[in-house]
Amino acid sequence: MKKNVLKTKTIKKDVGLTKKKPLKRSKKVMLITRDMPIAKMVQDYPEVVNMLVTEWGFHCVSCYISNFEMFEDGARVHGIEGEDFEQMLAMCNEIAEFKLKKNAK
Repeated sequence: MKKNVLKTKTIKKDVGLTKKKPLKRSKKVMLITRDMPIAKMVQDYPEVVNMLVTEWGFHCVSCYISNFEMFEDGARVHGIEGEDFEQMLAMCNEIAEFKLKKNAK
């Protein structure tokens, strides 16, 4: 039986074993999320538009439905799902983080 170390919090104290602590994962703040309305993403991070259109053919950024449609839902409609969507989301967040760092200077 395989044990998941991340979910293991303690081992029985009565046998004298020490506690196992979950591994710490670096939590990266996602500026753009899968449940963000497309129009809000475009308004807050217009720098991602060119990449979405040229790299992914994601033209939802200019659609009137973008006010009501979430990022992941719009991607799914156009066949961008699973690992492809995760990659697109990561690319968007890299651009958004770069903008944030640039503005912080």
